[in-house]
Amino acid sequence: MSSEDVDATDGDNGWHEVVGPNGEALLHETSTGLVYEQDEDDPESVSEVGRWVDGLVLIHEEGSDSELDHGEGELEGAVPPQPHAASAALLTPAVMHELRIHGLVVLDASALLPPADRLRSELQAAAELEVTPEEKYGVRRDKVCFVDYKETQFEEVRRCVRVMAGVMHAMNELQGTSFLLPERAQAALYTSGAFYVPHLDNVLDSDADEDEENIARFVNPRAVTLITYANAKWRVGDGGELRWWSCKDGQPREVAPRGGQVVVFDSKRVRHEVIAAHAPRWALTVWGVTDDHEEEDEEEDEE
Repeated sequence: MSSEDVDATDGDNGWHEVVGPNGEALLHETSTGLVYEQDEDDPESVSEVGRWVDGLVLIHEEGSDSELDHGEGELEGAVPPQPHAASAALLTPAVMHELRIHGLVVLDASALLPPADRLRSELQAAAELEVTPEEKYGVRRDKVCFVDYKETQFEEVRRCVRVMAGVMHAMNELQGTSFLLPERAQAALYTSGAFYVPHLDNVLDSDADEDEENIARFVNPRAVTLITYANAKWRVGDGGELRWWSCKDGQPREVAPRGGQVVVFDSKRVRHEVIAAHAPRWALTVWGVTDDHEEEDEEEDEE
């Protein structure tokens, strides 16, 4: 593949170092999702070697059409989210404005969600967690599993999903979107030292050209991310904060992973990471997905 001249050391351009499948140092360009190898003799010259998908470095292989599935399966069985009046009430005009401008909001849903310790106990007893494939790439160290919240043992998970689905339904009503609710939610455990480097939950597909209608294609169907936490006794110093970068000013902010919250953010716009945990950190995530992977170019709100 051809190389191009870039200032690969300029963090302001959205470059950061990642580790390849063989332990090699690579550069990830956040704006495109592409991964490059740096020329040893000329650090400003790089060659594209792959792309970054959901925190995983995918290396291009000549003659191979295979790709890992990151979010594709979430469309199968996905349904329109059901209304939930109390959840909808959380999306005030001010909250929706903040979400539109910054890309992320934190909702106080403590009156609606189950106690964090009960959710945590349910996940500990029923969730079959596994180390993520991305662990060997050095981009994350959590353990995850996808749970079918309709199963009887997941009473507290179902309660959480109803609340988050209600938020998703209200967003559809207020924005005219058509987010769908997958049939499974992701449970994630960060033990001491576990982390997740900066990433987007969905990125532009670098292998797909924009069509004549100027529609951008994305690598998976995720459009909005909703997270709640099962950490009743989280304290400053426990680590595991969600660090994210505002779509308005690019400045980093942090969310403490305490129970009783629903974090909502744009899967395609909000770059985020999980800071290394120093105590067990549990999270439950659902994504609002769409039945196409495209988005028409629009001018961003600059208010």
